[in-house]
Amino acid sequence: MKPPLRDPEKKNQAEFGSENGSLYGRHHKFVEAPLAMGYFKANKLELSESLFDYYLHDLRPNKSDYWIPEHHVDMIVDTGDVQSRISQGLNNIVTQAKSDPQVEVLREFTSPWMDAGPTESEDVKYGIGHFSVAVSGDTLIRKWPGGLYADITYIVYIWDYYNFDHKTWAWSRTAGGNKENAVNQLGNHMRKLEEYGMARSFVARRVGPCRKSHRKALTSDVARMPPVGAEADTRLLLSKLVVSYTVVA
Repeated sequence: MKPPLRDPEKKNQAEFGSENGSLYGRHHKFVEAPLAMGYFKANKLELSESLFDYYLHDLRPNKSDYWIPEHHVDMIVDTGDVQSRISQGLNNIVTQAKSDPQVEVLREFTSPWMDAGPTESEDVKYGIGHFSVAVSGDTLIRKWPGGLYADITYIVYIWDYYNFDHKTWAWSRTAGGNKENAVNQLGNHMRKLEEYGMARSFVARRVGPCRKSHRKALTSDVARMPPVGAEADTRLLLSKLVVSYTVVA
């Protein structure tokens, strides 16, 4: 299983070192950034903390991609927005399989990248904010009385360009009680750090930590399908397009 051939576009990139603002930059980096980092630490937002630290302190021009730890991938995948994108990706794979249904032939299909976020998780919101999700699956079409169904063993890909193209970001001290303006200002200042040559954006990515199974009817006249996995003890009513998920060893 493979991700889409091309990564998503890196949009609205800041140009590293394009501006001279060392005085402002020192204030942004050594006064404002620690406030945000302190908020992440106090609220145990580990993903946000580690990504922000990488942004601030690794300034190499050939900066390596940041590989999101597996336990944080679980947190990302469990959000409602990503679950919705996974469903869209599986539907895309089913559409590809239906266009040329080859029975009992194992084939690989991959969805396009799909925009996701911000999510309901505060750590994901402040960590990767707006990001991309794709689904890739090994797909096997099988016959069943009345029609065809597809067994899909799939994995999820997560990709994010960590920069400050969106203003709304983390907590900040407020002026005049207007928290939203203060948060937007802090995000703008963190973007300025890259323009001052004091921080550098990067790609954060990860493949989902486990493979999962998905079964779905390809034809509407299939009344029932066999259960997914050895543990399943009921058959799924395909007329309602009930979906079953199970971890594949």
